[in-house]
Amino acid sequence: MQLLLAIATAGAGINLAILVLTGRRLRTAGRVAPLLYAFANLVLLGVVGAAIDPDQAPLAVVFVIPLALATFGLTTWSAPARIFFACLVAASAIYLGYAFALTFLSGLAPLPMALSAILLLFEVGALALTCVYAYEGLSVLCRVRWSRRVTGAPPFDAAFVPFVSIHIPTYSEPPDLVLETLDALARLDYPSFEVIVIDNNTKDSTLWRPVEIHCLELGARFRFFHVDPLPGFKAGACNFALAQSDPRTDLVAIIDADYVVDPSFLREVTPHFRDSRIAFVQTPQDYRQYEGNRYLTDCLHAYAYFFAVSMVARNEDDASIFGGTMGLIRRSALAEIGGWDERCITEDAEASLRILALGHSSLYVAKSYGRGLMPFDFDSYKKQRFRWAFGGIQIFRKHWRSLVPFWPRPRGDRLTRVQRLWYLAAAFLWCGEPIQLAFAAFLVVGALSYASGLYLMARPVTEALLIFPPIFLGVGLVRFLWLLRLTLGLRTREAIGAAVSMFSLSWVVAQAVLTAAVRGEGVFLRTSKAPSSATLIRAVHASKWETVLAAACFAAGAGALSRGAAALGVALAALCLWQATIYGSAFATSLSAILSAKADQRPARYRRARERSAARRTAMLLPALVGATAITVLVTLASVANAPTVVQDLNAGSAHQLPLLPQAVVPTPQPTAIGVPPTTQPTRPVSTPSAAASHRPSFPP
Repeated sequence: MQLLLAIATAGAGINLAILVLTGRRLRTAGRVAPLLYAFANLVLLGVVGAAIDPDQAPLAVVFVIPLALATFGLTTWSAPARIFFACLVAASAIYLGYAFALTFLSGLAPLPMALSAILLLFEVGALALTCVYAYEGLSVLCRVRWSRRVTGAPPFDAAFVPFVSIHIPTYSEPPDLVLETLDALARLDYPSFEVIVIDNNTKDSTLWRPVEIHCLELGARFRFFHVDPLPGFKAGACNFALAQSDPRTDLVAIIDADYVVDPSFLREVTPHFRDSRIAFVQTPQDYRQYEGNRYLTDCLHAYAYFFAVSMVARNEDDASIFGGTMGLIRRSALAEIGGWDERCITEDAEASLRILALGHSSLYVAKSYGRGLMPFDFDSYKKQRFRWAFGGIQIFRKHWRSLVPFWPRPRGDRLTRVQRLWYLAAAFLWCGEPIQLAFAAFLVVGALSYASGLYLMARPVTEALLIFPPIFLGVGLVRFLWLLRLTLGLRTREAIGAAVSMFSLSWVVAQAVLTAAVRGEGVFLRTSKAPSSATLIRAVHASKWETVLAAACFAAGAGALSRGAAALGVALAALCLWQATIYGSAFATSLSAILSAKADQRPARYRRARERSAARRTAMLLPALVGATAITVLVTLASVANAPTVVQDLNAGSAHQLPLLPQAVVPTPQPTAIGVPPTTQPTRPVSTPSAAASHRPSFPP
């Protein structure tokens, strides 16, 4: 099984390298080219197997099945993408099978077996997430045929002019911000629309009075309502606005109070509704006023990933999400579902699921028609992401019967199988951060127990458990940066900045998911779009828990190295360092927000010079990073080829371990409580590697 794992991992790495090197240029379509490419890869996998273990090389023939399924099933992808995904899924499945065998078939005592079983569950989740992310990215970057992609605005037809009611919910917004939004809407190049501003629960009249006056100045098509109290948060405000809409209303548009909308928005988007099957159309949520600000630029690229990758992939399967602002939705569809759900704090995404379940269709148009403001400080950035993650789990809790495969669906549910899987994945992807947190806990405990010599054992140590995670982590990281660079046209420095911005939210997303799992109702956290005071103390306070986690992971890694440069200690230290980097990125992002805010007060010439200097430093570091990655891959593959030597080194490093000799008769020590010497059981034959148990830390996709 270790040989199969090495072959599948090598196949995934080779094809990923081909994809990265060729970018979008290699567009192998048709029937003959993919078949030839699959056959060449099968031969290559056989060669890899022979190089590792000539006696077991014929086992490579088992890869005929995944390669064939990918070749004939993923016909809209390029050939390298099909084979990469097949090898990735195969490697994940083989690894999980191997981990299952070590957990339940290697003679572990009850406590280590229970710990190993818990770890196995997290590994299943982490590898499943990796495959979902890979499928999402490949279906965009490596697609050779599109069926629902919108490449341009349909022609405007004067005979088809549906009436649009534009709703702007506000709460304690700076009036100047809202006035700018209203002025932009007044310039819309469209003959039939109204604007309803609904201010809910704002106590300070100096905030909403200027907006009310400005609506009167703009004319009859602008109407303002201030309601206090009004329950239901943003959804309650939208339901109120829906009830006040003009009876002629065909379509409803939701616009956030900070968005400046292009004049062509309605003129170019409404024609899509000539198709009576379309219930809602979503366009990207774009942002402004980030120029010269490193923190906001990184946030911009992190935000853009969802609309450049996720929404494009989902649109091909008619599984788009209605994101609220910069979207249009039929009033009749909202009436069918009974309006916005006021118990869900992401009411827009929840409504899109219910609408699709009625049999309607959706459309995503990948053209930006409006730009809003991003959170100016890290604390507001975290609040926004907490609300999104909490709402995502709320949606799953409410609709899980419609989403879980093989579960009886509710009566009248018309979601397609692919739509169910996409919306299930949308909820599942939020769970990656709690899984990350669980792995960090396993790593810290395992590394500290290794450093102290107490040997808290959870699973037998084998070369696959040490070699596979770093390789898999490297493949995932390369894929992530590659996606960001190609889909958004970023430079390497910008892609790394976007990745750090995403990683910085790991802890708060984990908090939101765990909170939503035990609480059905959430509190709508308003995201401030106004600049705040920039102090170092504020930066530390905004990331205090992430910094504590990063310090714990770093200390555990240093402790693992304190016992010397043994392979096990180095592996644990490297994985602890990676986890420390994930959580440490929160402080880095918070500090970046502070420094960027201060830098914005300096001359533009200084800001440009500072950015060029950072780009030069990144360019100097990039070759070193690439070289280090290549050396790591070569060393790990060589380690697989010399597995017995690796295992012997591991055994020599611990008096508690016995030689890992397949098909040998050895006395098997049973793990006991920490610090208690193991007891030796009668000898028995073993067919799988066995050793003093250790946990196998993993990583997020």
